[in-house]
Amino acid sequence: MVELSKRRAREAGLQERATFEKADIFEMDFSRATVITMYLLPELNLKLRPKILQLKPGTRVASHDFLMGDWKPDETSRMGTSSVHLWIVPADVGGQWQLLLPGQSTLELTMDQTFQQFAGKANLDKMETTLRETQLLGDAVQFAFTDERGVLLRFRGKVSADRIEGTFDAGDVRGQPFTARREGKKAASLTGAIPYRADEVQSLDTQ
Repeated sequence: MVELSKRRAREAGLQERATFEKADIFEMDFSRATVITMYLLPELNLKLRPKILQLKPGTRVASHDFLMGDWKPDETSRMGTSSVHLWIVPADVGGQWQLLLPGQSTLELTMDQTFQQFAGKANLDKMETTLRETQLLGDAVQFAFTDERGVLLRFRGKVSADRIEGTFDAGDVRGQPFTARREGKKAASLTGAIPYRADEVQSLDTQ
């Protein structure tokens, strides 16, 4: 199959742009990939999932028909009797963050993450409030919370390792800059440090 693929690439004039290898997908290094396409049985998808989650945030993963357990796809398209599922590798936002606002005001955020979903809370001077409107797509993160004055603050930023930079709106005041720095240990639910569970394998028959 590899030789056939190479020959087809030469015939199409793409030999300089496409390479084909015979290798063990669980052993080979594909950390530089930005797009992955798969047609593997769901058990193999689950075994490969921790490695995929370690790829650069924003990497696109497409699978023909088969899912990846509790990591739900960001998008699904159906064509006849077949489905194509798309995942966007999310950034790791779990943990404790120090949120720095203009005027050197610092707040503490706590984020609990499972794959591309997260929830959390903001610790203000005199109150604690939950995060709302949370969204994570690749390295792009959004969240909001209401401050002590009753003003809804909406944040949009980019995640880079243990740092988030972006802007926020506070009522009619828009586009103010903010930064956030993570403190302590990262969450393990995203990076694959926690393996898939036995009940995820059992549930594959019903997906």
